[in-house]
Amino acid sequence: MNKWSHALITGVLVLLTPLTQAAPQELDRVIAVVNDGVVLNSEMTAMRQTVTRNAANGDRELPPQDVLEEQMRERLVVEELQLQEAKRLGIQIDDSQLQQAIKNIAKEQSVSVSALRDKMAEQGIAWNQYREQVRRELTISEARNAQVRRRISILPQEVETLASQLNEQQMQKVRYKLSHIQLKLDDDADKAERDAVKKQAYRLVDTLRHGGNVAELAMEYSKGPKALDGGDWGWLRLEEMPTIFADQITNQGKDAIIGPFRSGVGFHILKIDDVQGLETVAVTEVKARHILIKPSIVLSDKGAKKELNQLIAQIERGEQTFADLAKQYSDDPALPLTGGT
Repeated sequence: MNKWSHALITGVLVLLTPLTQAAPQELDRVIAVVNDGVVLNSEMTAMRQTVTRNAANGDRELPPQDVLEEQMRERLVVEELQLQEAKRLGIQIDDSQLQQAIKNIAKEQSVSVSALRDKMAEQGIAWNQYREQVRRELTISEARNAQVRRRISILPQEVETLASQLNEQQMQKVRYKLSHIQLKLDDDADKAERDAVKKQAYRLVDTLRHGGNVAELAMEYSKGPKALDGGDWGWLRLEEMPTIFADQITNQGKDAIIGPFRSGVGFHILKIDDVQGLETVAVTEVKARHILIKPSIVLSDKGAKKELNQLIAQIERGEQTFADLAKQYSDDPALPLTGGT
C-alpha cells in the first residue's frame, strides 16, 4: 500500500469516528393516529404540564398516573378531531386575534402581558408554546361554536309557544356553576358491569353528600370532557348547558347533588356549586327582523357592538339593505337566508 492510499484510508476513518460515537436521539413520537392526523408525545407532555399547573393552582390532587395518562390521551384525540373539523371549515386564528385573546387572559388575571409571560417562564413554559396552546384552544372553541350553530333549528310553533309562556308568567334567568362526574358504560356492557358502574355512581353520590371533594373525585373517576378540569363546567344558563344537564335541573339550589342519572354513554352526577342572578323577563310579541353578531372567545362584546354599529351606519347611508346585511353577517343559523325575518 502506497503512502497516498494510507493517508486516504486514515482520513475516512477520522471522518467516520464521530458518526460511530453519536447516540441516536428521539425527537418526538406518535402516540395515536386520528384519521389523517396524529397525536404526538410532545403534546402529551405539554398537556401534562398544564394539568399539573392547574391542579396545583386549584389545590387539587392528581389522579393515579395511569388514569391521568388515559384521560389526557382521550382528550388529545378529541381535540385532534375538533382541529380537523376546524380545518375543514376553514377556521384560522391569525396573530392579531391571538394577541387580543392573550391580552384578555392577562386582564382576567389582573396582570400585564409581560407579567403573564414572566409567569409562564417561571413555570418552565416557553412563550411560543403557550401562544400556540392558546391558538389551539381558540380554534377548537370556534369549531365547537360553528357546530352548535349548524345544529340549532327553531320551529315557528316553538317560538309562539315560548312567547305565550313568557307572557303568562315571569321567568327567571338563573346561572348555575356546575361540576360533573361521568362514569363510562358502553351500550353492550353485560348486567354485571352495568350493576358495578351503577353501584359506583351511588357510592360517589354518597361521598359527595358527606363532604367529598367533587373536583378530586372527577379527576380520579370521571370520563367526561371536563375531567381534567376537576369536572368544572363553569357558569352556565339552562340554555347553554347540554340538554341532558338542563333536563335534570328544576328548583335545586346551591350545593345540590343531582343523580346519578343514565345516558347513552354511562352514568352522570351533577353538583350545583353555586347559583346566581334572578331577573324578571317581560316579553311583547312583535314582528321583527334582526341581525345577530355573536361574541366569542375571539370577538369581545365591545367588538360585536362595534361591528353592529358599522352595519347600522351602512343601512342609514343607503349603501346596503337590511336583508342583504343579514344574509351576509348574521350569526343566527335560521335567519340569514330569509333576510333577518
